[in-house]
Amino acid sequence: MLRYLEIRPHSRRELWRKGLQKGYSETAVDQALDDLQAVGLVDDRSFAKQFVLDELRLRPCGPRLLQEKLHSRGVRPEIFEPIIEQAYQGVSLNSIAVQIAEKHLRRHRGEPAQKLREKLSRHLVAKGFDWETISEVMSAIQFKEDSQEL
Repeated sequence: MLRYLEIRPHSRRELWRKGLQKGYSETAVDQALDDLQAVGLVDDRSFAKQFVLDELRLRPCGPRLLQEKLHSRGVRPEIFEPIIEQAYQGVSLNSIAVQIAEKHLRRHRGEPAQKLREKLSRHLVAKGFDWETISEVMSAIQFKEDSQEL
Protein backbone atom coordinates (compact mmCIF):
# COMPACT_ATOMS: atom_id res chain seq x y z
CA MET A 1 0.00 0.00 0.00
CA LEU A 2 2.93 2.29 0.50
CA ARG A 3 3.62 2.09 -3.22
CA TYR A 4 0.17 3.50 -3.94
CA LEU A 5 0.76 6.32 -1.45
CA GLU A 6 4.10 7.14 -3.09
CA ILE A 7 2.27 7.95 -6.33
CA ARG A 8 -0.52 10.09 -4.89
CA PRO A 9 -2.64 10.36 -1.76
CA HIS A 10 -5.49 7.85 -1.52
CA SER A 11 -8.56 7.56 0.64
CA ARG A 12 -8.83 4.68 3.07
CA ARG A 13 -11.57 3.12 0.93
CA GLU A 14 -9.44 3.28 -2.25
CA LEU A 15 -6.57 1.52 -0.52
CA TRP A 16 -8.96 -1.03 0.98
CA ARG A 17 -10.31 -1.88 -2.49
CA LYS A 18 -6.81 -2.15 -3.94
CA GLY A 19 -5.71 -4.44 -1.12
CA LEU A 20 -8.64 -6.77 -1.71
CA GLN A 21 -8.02 -6.75 -5.47
CA LYS A 22 -4.46 -7.87 -4.79
CA GLY A 23 -5.85 -10.88 -2.95
CA TYR A 24 -5.24 -9.92 0.67
CA SER A 25 -7.84 -10.82 3.30
CA GLU A 26 -10.14 -8.13 4.69
CA THR A 27 -8.60 -8.45 8.16
CA ALA A 28 -5.06 -8.06 6.78
CA VAL A 29 -6.07 -5.01 4.75
CA ASP A 30 -7.91 -3.46 7.70
CA GLN A 31 -4.92 -4.02 9.97
CA ALA A 32 -2.50 -2.50 7.46
CA LEU A 33 -4.78 0.51 6.99
CA ASP A 34 -5.14 0.94 10.75
CA ASP A 35 -1.36 0.94 11.06
CA LEU A 36 -0.98 3.46 8.23
CA GLN A 37 -3.67 5.63 9.76
CA ALA A 38 -1.94 5.49 13.17
CA VAL A 39 1.22 7.00 11.69
CA GLY A 40 -0.72 9.57 9.64
CA LEU A 41 -0.16 8.14 6.17
CA VAL A 42 -3.87 7.47 5.61
CA ASP A 43 -6.24 10.28 6.55
CA ASP A 44 -9.48 10.82 4.67
CA ARG A 45 -9.82 14.41 5.89
CA SER A 46 -6.41 15.52 4.61
CA PHE A 47 -6.94 13.47 1.43
CA ALA A 48 -10.24 15.28 0.80
CA LYS A 49 -8.70 18.70 1.44
CA GLN A 50 -5.85 18.04 -0.97
CA PHE A 51 -8.16 16.48 -3.54
CA VAL A 52 -10.52 19.48 -3.51
CA LEU A 53 -7.64 21.97 -3.82
CA ASP A 54 -6.08 20.04 -6.69
CA GLU A 55 -9.36 19.61 -8.54
CA LEU A 56 -10.28 23.28 -8.26
CA ARG A 57 -6.83 24.33 -9.41
CA LEU A 58 -6.52 21.86 -12.30
CA ARG A 59 -10.12 21.18 -13.31
CA PRO A 60 -12.48 23.86 -12.00
CA CYS A 61 -15.97 22.53 -11.40
CA GLY A 62 -19.07 22.91 -9.26
CA PRO A 63 -19.52 21.49 -5.79
CA ARG A 64 -21.78 18.64 -6.90
CA LEU A 65 -19.08 17.12 -9.09
CA LEU A 66 -16.57 17.29 -6.25
CA GLN A 67 -19.07 15.57 -3.98
CA GLU A 68 -19.57 12.79 -6.53
CA LYS A 69 -15.83 12.31 -7.02
CA LEU A 70 -15.09 12.13 -3.30
CA HIS A 71 -18.04 9.85 -2.68
CA SER A 72 -16.81 7.49 -5.41
CA ARG A 73 -13.43 7.41 -3.68
CA GLY A 74 -15.07 6.30 -0.44
CA VAL A 75 -14.87 9.51 1.55
CA ARG A 76 -17.86 9.97 3.85
CA PRO A 77 -20.11 13.04 3.36
CA GLU A 78 -19.56 14.24 6.93
CA ILE A 79 -15.88 14.57 6.05
CA PHE A 80 -16.07 16.14 2.59
CA GLU A 81 -19.09 18.44 2.87
CA PRO A 82 -17.45 20.98 5.24
CA ILE A 83 -14.26 20.87 3.16
CA ILE A 84 -16.12 21.60 -0.07
CA GLU A 85 -18.16 24.32 1.62
CA GLN A 86 -14.97 25.95 2.89
CA ALA A 87 -13.31 25.70 -0.53
CA TYR A 88 -16.15 27.61 -2.19
CA GLN A 89 -16.43 30.20 0.58
CA GLY A 90 -15.83 33.64 -0.88
CA VAL A 91 -15.72 32.25 -4.41
CA SER A 92 -18.39 33.05 -6.95
CA LEU A 93 -19.83 29.90 -8.51
CA ASN A 94 -21.01 32.08 -11.38
CA SER A 95 -17.47 33.21 -12.20
CA ILE A 96 -16.22 29.60 -12.24
CA ALA A 97 -19.17 28.57 -14.41
CA VAL A 98 -18.57 31.48 -16.80
CA GLN A 99 -14.91 30.46 -17.20
CA ILE A 100 -15.96 26.90 -18.00
CA ALA A 101 -18.65 28.17 -20.37
CA GLU A 102 -16.19 30.41 -22.22
CA LYS A 103 -13.78 27.54 -22.70
CA HIS A 104 -16.61 25.28 -23.92
CA LEU A 105 -17.87 27.94 -26.34
CA ARG A 106 -14.40 28.45 -27.81
CA ARG A 107 -14.26 24.73 -28.59
CA HIS A 108 -17.68 24.71 -30.24
CA ARG A 109 -17.46 27.91 -32.25
CA GLY A 110 -19.63 28.10 -35.32
CA GLU A 111 -22.36 25.71 -34.17
CA PRO A 112 -26.01 26.84 -34.32
CA ALA A 113 -27.03 28.89 -31.29
CA GLN A 114 -29.84 26.55 -30.14
CA LYS A 115 -27.60 23.49 -30.29
CA LEU A 116 -24.86 25.41 -28.51
CA ARG A 117 -27.22 26.44 -25.69
CA GLU A 118 -28.27 22.82 -25.15
CA LYS A 119 -24.70 21.54 -25.19
CA LEU A 120 -23.53 24.26 -22.83
CA SER A 121 -26.27 23.65 -20.28
CA ARG A 122 -25.58 19.88 -20.34
CA HIS A 123 -21.85 20.58 -19.97
CA LEU A 124 -22.40 22.81 -16.94
CA VAL A 125 -24.65 20.19 -15.34
CA ALA A 126 -21.95 17.59 -15.89
CA LYS A 127 -19.43 19.97 -14.32
CA GLY A 128 -21.45 19.98 -11.09
CA PHE A 129 -23.38 23.25 -11.17
CA ASP A 130 -26.95 23.70 -9.99
CA TRP A 131 -29.73 24.95 -12.25
CA GLU A 132 -29.80 28.37 -10.62
CA THR A 133 -26.14 29.00 -11.49
CA ILE A 134 -26.58 27.56 -14.97
CA SER A 135 -29.60 29.74 -15.76
CA GLU A 136 -27.74 32.86 -14.56
CA VAL A 137 -24.74 32.02 -16.73
CA MET A 138 -26.91 31.19 -19.74
CA SER A 139 -28.79 34.48 -19.47
CA ALA A 140 -25.51 36.41 -19.21
CA ILE A 141 -24.18 34.92 -22.45
CA GLN A 142 -25.32 36.54 -25.65
CA PHE A 143 -25.84 34.09 -28.50
CA LYS A 144 -25.87 35.22 -32.12
CA GLU A 145 -28.15 33.47 -34.61
CA ASP A 146 -25.52 31.13 -36.07
CA SER A 147 -22.70 31.40 -33.55
CA GLN A 148 -22.00 32.62 -30.07
CA GLU A 149 -20.63 35.80 -28.59
CA LEU A 150 -19.55 36.45 -25.02
